Amino acid sequence: MAAICLFFLLLLPVVATQSYLDNKPKIDQCSFTFNIPGRELKPQCESQELEQAIQTLEQQNERFKEDNENLRLEINSVKRSYDQLASLLAEVKEQTDRWKEAISMPNFKPLFKPEGIDPIREIFPDTIKGDCQSAFDQGMKKPGIYTLQPEDSQYGFVAYCDSGWTVLQRRFEGKVDFYRDYGDYLAGFGNVSGEYWIGLEAMHMLTAARPMKLRVEAQASFGKWYYAEYDNFKIEDEANHFRISVGTLSDTNYKDGLEPYDGLEFSTLDKDYDSWYYGSCAGLYRGGWWFGNCGGNINLPHGKGPGRMEWADVNVVKSLMKIRPLESTRG
Repeated sequence: MAAICLFFLLLLPVVATQSYLDNKPKIDQCSFTFNIPGRELKPQCESQELEQAIQTLEQQNERFKEDNENLRLEINSVKRSYDQLASLLAEVKEQTDRWKEAISMPNFKPLFKPEGIDPIREIFPDTIKGDCQSAFDQGMKKPGIYTLQPEDSQYGFVAYCDSGWTVLQRRFEGKVDFYRDYGDYLAGFGNVSGEYWIGLEAMHMLTAARPMKLRVEAQASFGKWYYAEYDNFKIEDEANHFRISVGTLSDTNYKDGLEPYDGLEFSTLDKDYDSWYYGSCAGLYRGGWWFGNCGGNINLPHGKGPGRMEWADVNVVKSLMKIRPLESTRG
């Protein structure tokens, strides 16, 4: 009996030890790699750590890819919105600029139309016999583009009409180049609803049909408006090189800007009728005009500074020449 008891006493520690080993927490052996002498687990643990690091990086890379795709979609959405806003802003700016012109420029009203309408010598079925005053008297009072055929003329041409006034010249932004040859100044050029020159032949036909009043308006580069009106303004025919007769100054808020050119012939870069001995005024000043010994005028290049558009010795950035029958302006 004593022997049996001794056997069980010796067996209990062994059982307890095995039970502990079977139930102890599972601990990563790499946690003690560097603390257990004689254990050669360092390479194995480094490989395991590397795999874990690679797995972590791959997961992060997938998240970055997803984030980048979301960001790309957001950027594209913002870009589309920006393009739409830019287009809308450009449209609003164009409309605003046109209405600014309508407000700031006396008797100027914007008219939307396709580009490329130039004065032509051709009769249309809706041609107005006479001038813009004739159209106005017939009830066509809306400002816009009309085809006119002056009295005693076999030709028609396109013009901008405004309350009976026929616009001969208009500039306000410098998009139309006035440094042109004789053919252009003869027939006319530009955008009839914007900046344009009606043409010397048209000026002659209009002023030969009946006595005309000319009104010139110009805005200085510093903002002030100037105007001058002339009774019995007239342009002679091509045989006389479209000589100008400015008539009588009847009203102005500054001084006479046309008097120096009265009685002079029209010169262009390729037809020189000025009196300057040393060369061509039209070539030097880069614009056609009734030149004598040169001088500034409203057909010079657009902009501020010397050698630019000028009215009565003042640098201007906007100009308007228009005529109306003299009798319609009386009483």
